[in-house]
Amino acid sequence: MARILLAHTSFSIGGKTVIPSFFESLLDVLKREGNDVLHITMNDFVFNPWRGADLEGFIDRDKFSERIRAFKPDIVLAANNAVCPEILEVTDCPIAVWTMDSPLFYPDTIDIAKYAERYYFFCATQDILKAAVKKYEMIQKNHFIELNFATDLQAETRDQDKNISFIGSNWSASYPLKSTIQRLLADDALAEKWHALYRYVLEHPYLDLQSAASEVDFPIEKLPSITSVDILNLSSANKRLQTLAQLAEIDGLYLYGPSNWINTLDFSYNIFKAHQKTSIFSKKDTQNLYNESKISLSIAHDQTRDALPWRVRDIMATNSVLLTDRRANLDHFFGDLDLPVYESAAEARDLVRKLLDNPDMCRDISARSREAIDKGHRFEHRLKVIEESMPSIKLLGNTMKGSYDTVTPQEVDRPVYSAYKRALTSSMNKSAVILLPMAVKIAKTLRFKPSDELKNRLRDML
Repeated sequence: MARILLAHTSFSIGGKTVIPSFFESLLDVLKREGNDVLHITMNDFVFNPWRGADLEGFIDRDKFSERIRAFKPDIVLAANNAVCPEILEVTDCPIAVWTMDSPLFYPDTIDIAKYAERYYFFCATQDILKAAVKKYEMIQKNHFIELNFATDLQAETRDQDKNISFIGSNWSASYPLKSTIQRLLADDALAEKWHALYRYVLEHPYLDLQSAASEVDFPIEKLPSITSVDILNLSSANKRLQTLAQLAEIDGLYLYGPSNWINTLDFSYNIFKAHQKTSIFSKKDTQNLYNESKISLSIAHDQTRDALPWRVRDIMATNSVLLTDRRANLDHFFGDLDLPVYESAAEARDLVRKLLDNPDMCRDISARSREAIDKGHRFEHRLKVIEESMPSIKLLGNTMKGSYDTVTPQEVDRPVYSAYKRALTSSMNKSAVILLPMAVKIAKTLRFKPSDELKNRLRDML
């Protein structure tokens, strides 16, 4: 049995942090294999865990550190290195980073060099591995290991009443990027160089913007507020919307994701109409949806050309048929499985129509997909790789009953935070106005940055 501290980032729905299906599945498997897991969603403790790692001002650092120290983990398993200094300071065990994204997405304020001997990077693809090796030269080369994603979803017999389903975010261009592009295109010489830079970033998604700009001789000082991620988000948003617009013309598209899909109304009424109010994020809900869908769609982000999103293996594990955009490593992962793959929005539309007209073909593809998943793409297969890379850690086949617990902000916050939280979350009544000055004062004391959701609620109350 191993004691595992699992840390990752997430998102919130209705002001509540949720656990994505991938991590819920990983927790289930770790517990099923007899491990004890302490689970931390870093969004609850760090203001922007994708960029920084400092604990929020309202967290009592001593309480937080003691909570981790008392657990005494044998291994810290952190998605995208989503940890904070306090976790590293009070532990002395190996730190296994399972990369979910490009190194551009990892927090950049952790002093990795200080703990380099403890670090292992388990990278989703060889390209991500090479980028990580280049970025973290202080870590031993043999501590970088390829480790693809996995699934714990299962096929279940359910009424397939949905032709096509898709779970995903509605990415968009950031305001700084929009204003920057508008400014650059007003200058003919810079416009040409900008187009070259845009293409170069798409071809080299693991490079930071400064390095990319240097390669195409673009003056980086003209890009003060944007990153490569902004460009990749824009490109990915274009591709996703174009594909969904084509598929929305076919009856039976069910689209799930954040409420900002309403922003597509100007672009495509049919995409907007396909969006469902129901939130799909849990393992059970995701499994049910895919088993109820004849075809389930994957449209990947451009940040990783060779990686496959979590949803690819999740879909393949169910009774649905995966329809995916072409990815560089698809054959590497699944050999000659001959999955339905599209390279354009129009081709995706044509493939959907072909599949819907051929239910026998769909059943055959789905059966072969499930067989491939069971042979090599379950979490048990990935945990075995981690065991082999870290011989002192035993994650599989433990006979003892496993468990998992979650660290919550409420158990490690500073007492004064309750007053701050009450001030910002009061219902829309007169007490909100009375409590507002106190909230501002406490926020300054705690150096606390309220979420956009809390800011919006505060504006509504006033």
